Amino acid sequence: MPDINSAEALQQLSAIKVTVYAVLVVVIIPAVANTLRVAFIFRQEWFKSESERVQIAAEDLIQRDRVDEAVELLGERLAKRPNDAMSRWQLAGALNLKGRPDEAIEELRKVERLAPIWKREYVEPFIEALREQEALPVPNVETPPRARPPST
Repeated sequence: MPDINSAEALQQLSAIKVTVYAVLVVVIIPAVANTLRVAFIFRQEWFKSESERVQIAAEDLIQRDRVDEAVELLGERLAKRPNDAMSRWQLAGALNLKGRPDEAIEELRKVERLAPIWKREYVEPFIEALREQEALPVPNVETPPRARPPST
C-alpha cells in the first residue's frame, strides 16, 4: 500500500473538489436552468386560464378581420363567465369594429361595474371616443391591465 502523507491527501482532495465544482458549474447548473426555463415556458403557454386563451383567440380573429367570429367567441365566454371584465372589454372593441357603438357602450358600462379601477383611465375615454365618432378602427385608448372582477 502506498504511503500518502496528509499534505498529498489534501492536495488530491482539493483537485477532486475543483473537478466536482467544474462539472457542477459547466454541466449540471446549465442543464437545470434550461430545464426550469423550458418548464416555465411550458407552464406559460399550456396552462393559461380559459379566459386568457379566449382573449388571445379573439385578438387573433380580430387581427385577421374575422370580427364576427370574435364577437361570437367572446359572447360564448361571457355566457359562461359574465363577470370577465377583460372579455367584455374585448367584446366592446369588437362591437365597435362592427359599427355597433351603442352595444359597445353597453358592454363598457358593464366593464365599469366589474373593474371600477379602469373607469377613468380606460372606459371613459373609450366611451367618449365612441360618442364622438361612429366607429373607430381600434379603441383609441390602451388596453386595461388584467384585473379581478369583484366577487358577486
